[in-house]
Amino acid sequence: MDQRALVIGFAFSLMPDGSAGPHNLKLAEWLFQEMKDARISVSSGLALQWEIAEAIEVLSSNALEPWRELGNLLVIAPPKFAPGDVNGAKLRGHLAVSSLPFAKTLLAHLPESDQDIEKGLDDLLNEPKFYRSFIGLALENLEHPKLGILATEERVMPGLKDYPDGLAQYQRIRVNRLIMEAIIQDRQILNDGAYLSTQGVIQAALQKFPGSSLDRIQVVAHPAHSPRCDWQLRHWLNVQSLDRSIVIKSGNMGNWPWYDTVAQHWCRSPEAWTAQEEMVRISMKNPDS
Repeated sequence: MDQRALVIGFAFSLMPDGSAGPHNLKLAEWLFQEMKDARISVSSGLALQWEIAEAIEVLSSNALEPWRELGNLLVIAPPKFAPGDVNGAKLRGHLAVSSLPFAKTLLAHLPESDQDIEKGLDDLLNEPKFYRSFIGLALENLEHPKLGILATEERVMPGLKDYPDGLAQYQRIRVNRLIMEAIIQDRQILNDGAYLSTQGVIQAALQKFPGSSLDRIQVVAHPAHSPRCDWQLRHWLNVQSLDRSIVIKSGNMGNWPWYDTVAQHWCRSPEAWTAQEEMVRISMKNPDS
């Protein structure tokens, strides 16, 4: 592979039901047009946050195949289970005595052997219709009390009629894990999935496509998000003493609407975004406040 060029696609809020949403569809449309017009070469590295990849595949199911076939594609997926995330020895007993709704339903989905529980849960993450056994379950919102109501990410169960064929490849991983976390509330038995931050996307992209082999990186992001993506990328490259040798370009996305239906409250308006960014900066300066 010619690793001199890398394109990184940063997602910008999804929908409460875990689908990609209008922001990521717009990013996908822009990228798809660049691909069709050959302005993004198949010899370039392509690192996409999963919401964008899923939206591209809605536009064209085989659009990413040329990059995938050459090993030039990285989709940064929702977290699966890492070692230590699940206490398999205690999980079955916990569900058996739990009074929480749907505990017995989840128990029925576990493999027969306790030795296979961790693998069984991981396999369930990939089941497109698993969520249908849990309609009516309330998922837990992601909240950051120190940052206020703007730092809320709403999470709801997908509707049956919205996904007649089941959930999409990455949406199902996110939703199915949130189902398990809502039912197994003891974090000594099941850890919360890691939140995929802007920094996490950068680190994953540069692990797959090392900065030492690059001479240019294109940032594809929501116009409001792009400055932070750009800054954090430059900071990470600076830490690795690579900032002077790589040209960073941010895609010109033009005018961009805002949507008050997306999951993350801070992504619902320019005012909310600006306020949240300021609170994040203050929090980073005063981590103990």
